[in-house]
Amino acid sequence: MTAVVAESRASGAAGLLVVDASGLCLAADGQLLEGAGGQLSTLAAAARRVHPDAPRPPVVALETDRAVCLVTSAGGITSALLKDK
Repeated sequence: MTAVVAESRASGAAGLLVVDASGLCLAADGQLLEGAGGQLSTLAAAARRVHPDAPRPPVVALETDRAVCLVTSAGGITSALLKDK
């Protein structure tokens, strides 16, 4: 996981959060809080139910005037990447 965190920092991400299917934090960095893992995991699971037969997992974009948070889930792992605008 440290390589993933290092890569997100190198890409200029403001935050990264990776959780397992039960919302347990596997990696956290930057402005995304570990406590948000359960909600992000639930959000990604709900997005997957919209198109359960899609060949790729959906990506949910949560956008504000200052940042974009991209959330996706694959193989029981949910990841969220926060990028400043």
